[in-house]
Amino acid sequence: MVVDPSLFFTGNPTLVSKLSTVSGTSSTGFQTYNGLQAVLQKRISNGLEGQVAYTWSHCLSNNSAITGTWGSATQATPASPYYQNLYDPHADYASCYF
Repeated sequence: MVVDPSLFFTGNPTLVSKLSTVSGTSSTGFQTYNGLQAVLQKRISNGLEGQVAYTWSHCLSNNSAITGTWGSATQATPASPYYQNLYDPHADYASCYF
């Protein structure tokens, strides 16, 4: 394995010799959430009334969080917590998994 010189590995050849894979994460990303709640009430005579409620929400994000989407929340193949293209994180902007 060849490790490029960097500030983090300078002066520590023992560490460099023990490395096999180095990966990193970034706690960057953005998310938008929109929600709507509506309630319609109608009061009729003699104390009779009716109510209808509606809730809508939509979330968009370019990051599924550092933990990815493991678990039963997605009911599908888990998504990676990493960007598909590190140089274009906007390309991952889509509906949130939850």
